[in-house]
Amino acid sequence: MNAQAGYRFSPRLSVMASVFNLFDAEASDISYFYESRCRTNRCPSPDIHFHPAGPRTLRVAADRSF
Repeated sequence: MNAQAGYRFSPRLSVMASVFNLFDAEASDISYFYESRCRTNRCPSPDIHFHPAGPRTLRVAADRSF
C-alpha cells in the first residue's frame, strides 16, 4: 500500500510527499515461472522467480511553474 499527499500553495507552487510500501511489507512485486540457467547449472532449470518489493520509502517533491 502506498500513500500520497500534496499541498498547492499557489497556482505556481506545490509540494507533494509519497510513501511507498507504507506498512513495510515483505512481499514480492511480481512472481513468474520460467526456465533459467545459472552459472552452476549446465542445463536450464524451471523455477519460480520473483522481484521483491522495495523497503518503505519516502519521496518529497516540489513543483514551481514559471
